[in-house]
Amino acid sequence: MKAKISDEMYASIPGLLAEGYDRKQIAEMFGTSWQSLQVMCCRRGIPLRHRDRPKMRKLSLPPEPLNLRNRHVLHQKAQALGIGEAALATKLLNMIIRDDLFVAVLDDNDRVMNVKEDA
Repeated sequence: MKAKISDEMYASIPGLLAEGYDRKQIAEMFGTSWQSLQVMCCRRGIPLRHRDRPKMRKLSLPPEPLNLRNRHVLHQKAQALGIGEAALATKLLNMIIRDDLFVAVLDDNDRVMNVKEDA
């Protein structure tokens, strides 16, 4: 059975995207597959990408290993949380960025304050 999506539902899509819903979640709300939603929105000229979010790219950092003590602490904390070391490091980085905790974490005011964001 083909899902019937009303004009009001189509009109709500940009707002849902802005709220952080992705195309799969929106399709589920509307009772259709994300592939069908993609096609229907394409026909109406409705983009299903977040416009204000840049495309995600993999972050590659130069190899700078942790000292043995810090590696051990990271391993213990990750194990206590039931996640891997990489997942914990990623979670910590995301929180530092989201909450703008660079100065608090690094305690290096001059260097951090002079870093300009890429536009």
